[in-house]
Amino acid sequence: MDTREIDDEGEYWERWIVSEMCGIDFGMYRSNPKVLTMRILESHLEEILHDIENLKKSMTNPEAEYATIAVGYQILALLILETSSFLPDIVRQEVLKSTVWEYDYKQWRWGSKTIESRKTFLEKLREAIDHYIPGKSYIIYDH
Repeated sequence: MDTREIDDEGEYWERWIVSEMCGIDFGMYRSNPKVLTMRILESHLEEILHDIENLKKSMTNPEAEYATIAVGYQILALLILETSSFLPDIVRQEVLKSTVWEYDYKQWRWGSKTIESRKTFLEKLREAIDHYIPGKSYIIYDH
C-alpha cells in the first residue's frame, strides 16, 4: 500500500504539493504524472519544506500528530524519486525515521490484508531513499 493511499492523508499531501505548491492542475497530473518535472519540483522545494516545518512547529501534540507530517515527507520523497530531483537531507532523515515498520504499524493499525503490501512499500521506499542518486529516476509503484 502506497503512502498516497493512507486514508485521505496521502492524496491531500500529493494534491497540496502538486497543485498548491507547484501550480499544476491535479487532474492533468493524475493523467500524466510526468507534467511534474525535476525543474518544477526543485523550484518549489524550499517553499514546500518551509511550510512543512511551519506545520510541524505549530502542532499542539507533536508526538500524536507526527504521523500526518510523516506522510507529507513520504509523499514529497516519492515525488523527488519520480522526478529525479535533489533530495534534501531533512527529507531523507524524516523518511528513514517514519518508514520503520514498527512506527508505521503503531500509527496506522493496518488490517491483515494491507500489512504485507504496506511492508513491501515501506521497504522499497527506505531502500530507494537510502541509496538515492540525484538524476536517477526511481519508481516505487505505478500510478
